[in-house]
Amino acid sequence: MVIHFTDQSGTIWDKMSKKQSNEHEIQNLLQELKKLLNEVGWDKKVLAKKVVESQEEYFSDTEEEIEKKKSKEYEIIRKLFNRPPKKEETLHFYISFIVEHEDNKKLDFCKLPELENFDDNQKEILTGIAEISSAFFKREKGE
Repeated sequence: MVIHFTDQSGTIWDKMSKKQSNEHEIQNLLQELKKLLNEVGWDKKVLAKKVVESQEEYFSDTEEEIEKKKSKEYEIIRKLFNRPPKKEETLHFYISFIVEHEDNKKLDFCKLPELENFDDNQKEILTGIAEISSAFFKREKGE
């Protein structure tokens, strides 16, 4: 349920329930995960393979055990996109895994946030930081 209310200045605000807010955040994280997979050139199977290969027991498992684990991990990832999880932790794990993976670090992969993902106050702060940084570097270069 979304509740609309007006503050003293006449601005209309929407207040989402905690559940809606969580569902919205999960959808945003799913979109972010999809984008990341695309940006690094991985699909769900590659992600599953790399997650399994990063586990400590990987080197002591048999080929059969490794294949079972890859298949199980792939199913977990596939289901994330078909039936989004109730909690964000799983999505945060996969997003962090991709960003921090050694293959991506070797490529100097850097995930920059998009300005549209920030609220107005955060955008204002970031814009101020950008202006200060720009002025600083111009001064350092002697422009």
